Amino acid sequence: MACIAIGEPYGEVRELLVHVVEGAGWEAVVDADGAAHADAFLFEPGDPGSLALARRLREERPELPLVCVSIYPAGPETSALGPSAYLVKPFSVVELQRALSAALAGQASGASGSATAALSHQRQ
Repeated sequence: MACIAIGEPYGEVRELLVHVVEGAGWEAVVDADGAAHADAFLFEPGDPGSLALARRLREERPELPLVCVSIYPAGPETSALGPSAYLVKPFSVVELQRALSAALAGQASGASGSATAALSHQRQ
């Protein structure tokens, strides 16, 4: 079973992300120690702590898939991390599950392997 680390500052949103991850059959961890051993990192780049952890994970484990979920569009700081996907809130559960599945399968959104896919609820 794949392990997804979650970096989300708001408890209610974090609980929802845990529910979606576990509902898809993956293990969810919400602490920094668990992130060190995760198969992917799902995080809110608008949170300074989550962004710092993503930077550290990218340095230590460059192959680790990063999936961003944010109310903000991708910026240069986030794009520099080469996330597998970038979902703009609100997004559907299906969009999140697809992005995580693709990230775990090593399929970045785009041909380069580090491109960012901006998805939003409004584009459905």
